[in-house]
Amino acid sequence: MEEIINRIISIENKARNVLDATNEEKEQKHQEMLTKIDRLKEKILHDANNKVQQLRQRELDDASKKAEDYIAKSKIRLDKMRIYAESNKDKWRDELVKTVLER
Repeated sequence: MEEIINRIISIENKARNVLDATNEEKEQKHQEMLTKIDRLKEKILHDANNKVQQLRQRELDDASKKAEDYIAKSKIRLDKMRIYAESNKDKWRDELVKTVLER
């Protein structure tokens, strides 16, 4: 009878060791999973930040190009206005003097 009790105790100890090992492995896997989740979150945030920076840079480049185009068109218009004013200043001056003198 004592032998049977010792065998039961031995089996119970082995079972407890197996359960302890299983629980330990479960906890280890859980920690590994949490670590992987943290790494994945960091990667996602890093990739999202990179994408935001790329989009921001693209918008800045587009805005810069539009500004350069606008400035170039404005310079052309200003040059045309100066040429027009230069070519008509004598005529306008004469008309102005004539109008003032006729009053």
